[in-house]
Amino acid sequence: MEKVLIWFCGTGTTKQDFLANVEISGFSAIVAIDGIGTAAMLTKTQALAKRANWGGSFVDMSETLGVLYDQVNGYDDRAGVVTLDSLFPLVDYLKTLKEYQLVVGGHSRGAAVGLTEFLAELYHLAVQNQAPGVWANAKTIRLVVVDPVQGQQDADKDTNAFNAILKDKTLAQILAELETKWFGGREVFDTLVYSARYDARSSFAFDSRWYRFITEQMGKQAGPAKRAKLVMAGFRHSAPVSKEDEISALYQGKGVAPIAFLQQLVSFDPNWEQSARLLSQIENGYLDQLAAGAKTDLISQLDKQTSLLSTALPALSAANRCKKRCRRITRKNRNTAGSTAISTGRRRFNASYQVTSD
Repeated sequence: MEKVLIWFCGTGTTKQDFLANVEISGFSAIVAIDGIGTAAMLTKTQALAKRANWGGSFVDMSETLGVLYDQVNGYDDRAGVVTLDSLFPLVDYLKTLKEYQLVVGGHSRGAAVGLTEFLAELYHLAVQNQAPGVWANAKTIRLVVVDPVQGQQDADKDTNAFNAILKDKTLAQILAELETKWFGGREVFDTLVYSARYDARSSFAFDSRWYRFITEQMGKQAGPAKRAKLVMAGFRHSAPVSKEDEISALYQGKGVAPIAFLQQLVSFDPNWEQSARLLSQIENGYLDQLAAGAKTDLISQLDKQTSLLSTALPALSAANRCKKRCRRITRKNRNTAGSTAISTGRRRFNASYQVTSD
C-alpha cells in the first residue's frame, strides 16, 4: 500500500533541513512544508501579501530582519494560507490512489500550529457537510505530533485564534467528529504525541491545546483520543529532528536514539513501542546519574548541552534543576505503560493516561 507523508517543519527549519536530519524512505509522496522564520517561508508570504502593520512592513525591507521577526512572532494569517496551499499538489496525487496510509506530522510550531490548523481545516469542511474527497481513501491517518511548542504565539497561549480552530472544540472532539462525519465511524486516526523528555527553557512549554489533550482527553474520552499514546525521548526540544540537538553520543551503541525513533513512528515500524521503552530506560538512567552528581564524560556532556547557557540564555545547568526534579521523573512506572505523573524540568503532566515510554 502506498504511504504518503505531510510534515510541518518547526520554527527556522526548512524542508531541506528536516530531510537532511531525518532520513525518510518508503513513501510514494512526501510534502515537507518550510517552517515559519525561514527565508523560504518569508518569500512565499511576501508574495502573497504585505504585513498588516507598519513595523512588519519595515522589517520586511531586510530578509534577515523579516526572518527574525517571524521567528519571534510566529505564524500569521499569510503563513497559514501558504502552509495549506502547499498541499494542493498532493491532493491531485491522492486522486490517483485507491487506498493509502497517511502520516501527518510536525515539530514545534509546525505541530502546534501547522498540523493543528490542517486538522481544523478538515473539520471545518466536514461540519459544512462537504464530502471528504481524496481523504476518504486513507486507510489510516497517523498523527505524529512532535513537541508541539507554540512559543507564546502573538502573546496567546494556544492556537485558538487560527483559521477554523474553534474555541469550544477540543482536539478530541475534532478528531472524533471527523471519524464520524467522514469515515462512518471507522477507526482512522492513530495519534502519537512525541515529547522531548527535558528542556531547560520554561518558554518551551506545550501549546495549551495539546497539553489539555494529553492531560484531560488522552486515554479518557471516546474515539481517537482514547487510542492516542504519549512517548518521550531526547533532552532538548529539537532532539527528535536535529542531529545537533540529539546529543548522539548518549545513544552510541544502544540501538535507539531520538531521531531513529521518530523514523520508526513515521514509517509504521511495528517495533516502536519496544524502542520507546528502551529509550526510557537509557535516558532515565542518565537522569539518575545526573541527579546523583556523576562525573563521567557523558554526564558532563549531557549537563553542558542541556544547560540554558547552551541555548545562549543565562546559565542554569540541568544538573541544578535535576537535583530537585529528576527523582520525580525516574521513580514511577519508568519502564512500563500505565498511569503516571511525569515531570520533565519544564512541564508536568499530572493525570492518568496511557504512556509507552515511562
